[in-house]
Order: sequence, then structure tokens, then C-alpha cells
Amino acid sequence: MATKKKTELHCHACNAPLDDSNCRRVPSDFSYSGYSAYCVDCEAAFFDRLASIEGRSIALFHTCAALNIPLKPIVLDGIDFENCDEPFQTYINALSESGQDTKRGKVLGFESGCTALQEVFGRELSHKDFTAYIDRERTRISKHFGTNSQREKWGELPIYKGLPMSAELYNELDRLYAIREGAYKGQDLNSQQVATLIKVAKNDAIYDHLMRSGLAKLATEIQKSTSQLLADENMRPKDKKPVEELRIDALVLALEEAGLMENGDLLTYDELIEVLRDRFIKSKKYEYSLDVADQLILSVINSMRQNGDLPPIQELPSDLAADDEYGEFEPEETEREKENKRYLGITKVNIVDNKKGEGE
Repeated sequence: MATKKKTELHCHACNAPLDDSNCRRVPSDFSYSGYSAYCVDCEAAFFDRLASIEGRSIALFHTCAALNIPLKPIVLDGIDFENCDEPFQTYINALSESGQDTKRGKVLGFESGCTALQEVFGRELSHKDFTAYIDRERTRISKHFGTNSQREKWGELPIYKGLPMSAELYNELDRLYAIREGAYKGQDLNSQQVATLIKVAKNDAIYDHLMRSGLAKLATEIQKSTSQLLADENMRPKDKKPVEELRIDALVLALEEAGLMENGDLLTYDELIEVLRDRFIKSKKYEYSLDVADQLILSVINSMRQNGDLPPIQELPSDLAADDEYGEFEPEETEREKENKRYLGITKVNIVDNKKGEGE
């Protein structure tokens, strides 16, 4: 069966191959590959050309807009952006380290940051750098409670009348969520189940608040709502499927029916392997002949010999050759295999019998 060849990506400016070591991830709606069209070095060169004309701060705004990067000057707080070495890489690294280049696992684009020149540089564009904007952002953030991750997870609006968000409430919500999540330890929760547990943790906090306020009746209604939320996702303890009691005689019977036991006795190792192979291996595993494995073995041996200053061998001793005990390889060389060997200039491995004469 033909397989689709993976397309190798190259920088549109310098043609260098692109991967995670030299290229940024970008939103999927901006690039079919999920990578920027340019390597980071070429993006930095683009930024440098703009910076030489309009200064670093405005150049970063235009670079972010052109390359679909979120502009969030606050990540440069404490960094002398106007005088640092490699300013573009400095910003990209600061953005990544702060976690503000992604949200809920998705890569963010320009629209997720500052998008108005006047917002950043003043109504008359009189601010030549990010200093004033960063000062305003620092003041705004200082008035907020909780961490960025807490605000993103729990929101910033009151979760109930008379229960506004605070640092203490954020921490309490984290604690209540951890308790609920602990009941599903070892399970992979999907996004809907996670969202349900977030709602449930909020309900738990509201329930405690109402009970402290002497509003037991309202608290009971909240408790019913929690139960319904969990029921809708089959996440209540009673929704778990019961574990059947293990019966030894039933286990023996099942193994005998599967052919893995006879008359109450386990098969020998060799017999067990044979049964498993016949019952569960329905087709060959490899789409090439055994010679490919021998080619690999010969290459490994010659690499070891080369490292030991020994000459390479041209033939493979039979005790080192691969043994297709279970018929996993093609019986003959495939056409594709022959074509690859012609391209590489190699021939079928010659196996010599080095066991001949043993015991004589």
C-alpha cells in the first residue's frame, strides 16, 4: 500500500529546512503546516531591517502583525529591549517562557495581543518604546487577583452574587478542583469532563458560601445541580461500571477456550508462542524480505569493527544472520526493495555457514 510522503518544509527566504529547532509554530489557519514560512533567523533579519528605519518597538509591532505573532509588551518588563542583543529572539523567548504565545494548547496569533498602534504608543504615537504601555499594564495587572493561569481557568467575574473573585477564592477553587479530579486518578479526562469538574468546583465553593451564610435551602439546590452535572457526563461514583468478581475456574475455562491451556495446564513457552502466532498474527509484519534485516546487521557489525580499527567484513556469519522463525518477512525481494538497492549500489548479503564442522 502506498504511503503519503511527508513534505519537507523550507524557509521561503534562505531555503533552510524548517523544524522545531529553528522555526516557530503558528496558528493552523495561518499556515497549513503549522510552522512559520521563515526560519527564526530570517524573521530576525526582517525585524532588524524595520528597526533600522523606525526603531525597535514600532518595528516589533509591525513584525508581529506581518508574521502573525501576538504582541504582548508586558513580557518585556524588566528587559532593556532597546539595548539588548538579538532583540527579536529576546522577545520570542520571553513570550514563550511567559506562556502567552498559547492558550489551552493552541498557538496564538497577532489578534490575541495588542493590535492598535495608538493603544501601545499613544494617541499621537509620541511614545517611542514600550515603557509607558508596560507601566500601564503592570498597574492594571496589580489590581487583579490570582495568577494568569487561575484567571484563565476560573474567569474574573463573580461566581455567585456576593462571592467576587479574590486570591483566597482562586486558591480555594484550585483546592476543590484537585479534590474532585483526584477521584479520577489514572483516567484521561476529556475536555468536556474537565469543563464539568470546573463547574462542579465552582458549585462546591458556592455551596460552602451558602452554608456559612445560613442559607441551607439554597445550598441544597446547588448540591442537586452538582449531582446533575456529574450525572450528565456519567461521572458519579455509581455511574462507574462494576468490576466483575474474578473466578479462577472461569479464568481457566476462558484460557482453555482460547487454546492457551489444555486440561487445566498451561502450554509450554514454545507451544504458547506458536498458538499466539497462529491465532493473533493474521498477516506479515514487514513489507520487505529478510535480507533487509541482514543488511542492517552487517552495517552494525562493520560500524563496530570500524570503531575498533578493524577492516569491514563482506559476508555475514550464519550465527549472526536474522532468522525468520515466524514468517514475518516477504519470501522474496520486493520490486521496491530491488530498486532501493540499485540506487544504493548494494547487493544481497552473502551468508556464510560458520557452524559447519561443529561437533566433528
